[in-house]
Order: sequence, then structure tokens, then C-alpha cells
Amino acid sequence: MNARGALGRYGEGLAARLLTDAGMTVIERNWRCSAGEVDIVARDGDALVLCEVKTRRSGRFEHPMAAVTPVKADRLRRLAGIWLERHGGPPGGVRIDLVGVIVPRRGAPVAEHARGGGLMGDARACSVALVGVEGVVVEVQADLEPGVAAFTLVGLPDKSLIESRDRVRAAVTNSGAEWPQKKLTVGLSPASVPKSGSGFDLAVACAVLGAAERLDPAAIADVVMIGELGLDGRVRPVRGVLPAVLAAAEAGYQQVVVPDQTAGEAALVPGVSVLGVRSLRQLIAVLCDEPVPDEPADDRGAPRRHARRTHGPGHRPGRRSRPRLGARRGTHPRPGGRGGPAAPPQGPGGGGGRGTPSAPLRPAGRGQDHAGRAASGGPAAADPAGVPRSDGGPLRGGHPSPG
Repeated sequence: MNARGALGRYGEGLAARLLTDAGMTVIERNWRCSAGEVDIVARDGDALVLCEVKTRRSGRFEHPMAAVTPVKADRLRRLAGIWLERHGGPPGGVRIDLVGVIVPRRGAPVAEHARGGGLMGDARACSVALVGVEGVVVEVQADLEPGVAAFTLVGLPDKSLIESRDRVRAAVTNSGAEWPQKKLTVGLSPASVPKSGSGFDLAVACAVLGAAERLDPAAIADVVMIGELGLDGRVRPVRGVLPAVLAAAEAGYQQVVVPDQTAGEAALVPGVSVLGVRSLRQLIAVLCDEPVPDEPADDRGAPRRHARRTHGPGHRPGRRSRPRLGARRGTHPRPGGRGGPAAPPQGPGGGGGRGTPSAPLRPAGRGQDHAGRAASGGPAAADPAGVPRSDGGPLRGGHPSPG
């Protein structure tokens, strides 16, 4: 036996021990037929596992998982069909696994097990990209291929969307689902439309789980999903839900999944069935017809709304209070520095009323206001235009000053 054959035998022995430690039962090693050879045939519960083992020395060749090309995957499928014809199929179906073994020149060997690694899968979900105030439905496609585990996102994404790779991976793992250890490519179509924001996270996660057969690909193919994922799997709200759902309805989609906080906003669009979820766990349970876990409400990620102005106890409803512009009511800060109060600007005729252009302010002398009166010489006279006076005079229109 040459050195290459000895290395392969050594790697197969390590793989057999790895599968046994994982709770599987090895049925046969190096099973051969006219179509080829299967390195390890094992049983995992009710499922039959056909395992392909690749062994490499580190630093000399590429990662062993990259040796399983699509052509190799098709051959493994044919071998699985021949095995089923000769031995019958187990109730749990057939699965093709990969085991990659790296034997360094120094140190212990490293073995990596990828469940279902010999099968390729693809799935799609939908989301919406906002271009201004208009929405464009985007098809999120996920494709899994044998090879080195990697995550590539294409389709003109921006920086925040590129970062969704880490968010989605952490959310899927923390939601109890297994992240596929394969070459993963996620495409956003149409590729010519710029995509921005974190609202694609939910669709990307479901497309990946559909390609990994954790979700039924047919159940998510025509569902529009909008929402950001936290690292713990929670679904956080994003802005622009209403125009996004409107765009989905105009494109003919009837099912929409949004964060629970924005479900009421999405329900304003007629003809659309809206599902509000609080976490990725809840969405997986709904799509798989499993018991839906209870998740506490979380409004920390909700978009901020404009703050409402609060008034003091002296405010009367129906009256509009004027903001305080100076240190005391009815006074204005001196332009260009500190000093005493200054009278408000007045029009050319001295009135300063509504619709009358105000004259430019002129610097006042020391200790005087802009009307030429002493700053501490008593209350100012009532202004004909009704501008608030320092003595609590009437507001514009003759109403008494509030408070």
C-alpha cells in the first residue's frame, strides 16, 4: 500500500471512531459496487448514513471538504440508490454525510463531520427593498453545495446587509437550529436594485433553513418576510413596514411575516394575511406545525416616534404656549453676548405684527434694551402687536398669558 492509500485508511479509521462517538452504528466500511465505493455505511437511529471520508495533509492541499464536487455528490446519490435496491430502505430515510480529516505534520489530527454534506439544496424566500418611498420585492435565494464552509452574500448589498451574515448565523444557532457546514451562497434578486438595511435578516435565515431542509422550501417560497434578527434570535422591528407591505400586495403576494411590534401597521393593507412573530423560534414552529413557544414582548428595538411635548401644570388645553427664549419670560437673549434683556423684533412701523417684516436688530447700549429703555427701569410698555410683555401682558390676539 502506498503512502496515499495509507493516509486514506488512517482517515477512514478516525472517521469511523468519530461517527461511533456521535452515537451512530457502523454497518460496513469500503462497500463497493460497479458504480463505485462508499467509505462508511452507518445507521443513525432510523436513518441510513452513507459517509464519504476525505483526508488531507495540512499545508499541501485544499480543505478536504472542497474535494466533494457536484459531480462527486451525484455519484454518491447513485450509490445510495443502489444500496437501497439491494438492502431496502430504513424508515428514517437515507442521509449522505461528509467527514474531512486533516493530518498535520505536527500535532493531533483534526476531523470535521458535516451531516447531509453530500446533498445540495436550494430554497427561496421573499423580502422588500425600499427605493425612496417605493418598494421592490426581492427574491432571497439560498444555495448549499459541498465544499469548505463559507457564507457568501451577493446581489448589491450595502454594509449593514453584508453584516447580516453574522447576525443570521448567530440567530439560527441560538434558536436551536443547526447551521449547515457547507458552501453557502445567498443571492438577492434582482441584482441591479440596491439593497440596504437589516430588514432582510428574516428572509435570509428562512431561505438558509429551507436549503438545509430544516424548513419545507415550498412553505416559504411565496412568503414575504421583513424583520431584523438579534443575535439571540429575537425579531426586531425595522422602518418602512407599511410601504413594504403595500409593495408586496401590489406584486400579488398574500402572506407577510413581520415583527410583532409592527403587525398592526402591516394589517392596514387590505388583502394581505399578516403574521407577527417575536422570535425566529416562533416562526420555525409555525412553519413546521409545532407548538409555538411563548416569547416575552420586547419593545426596546421598536423605532422611535416623535416625542410629544409635555406642558406644566399651568397649561390650559386648547392654548398654545410660546417657548421661553430668554432667561425671563417675555425677554430675548442679547445677540452676540451676555447682558440684560432685549425687546422683541418689530416691523418697520413699530408694530411687528403677523405678515409685517421685522427690522434688523441694532446693538443696544450698555444697560439698555433695544427700545432705548433702561433694562432695570420697570416693566416694558404693552406692545400694540400683542407680543408677550415682561409684566405678563396679553399674547397675540389679546388672550391672557398662560400660567
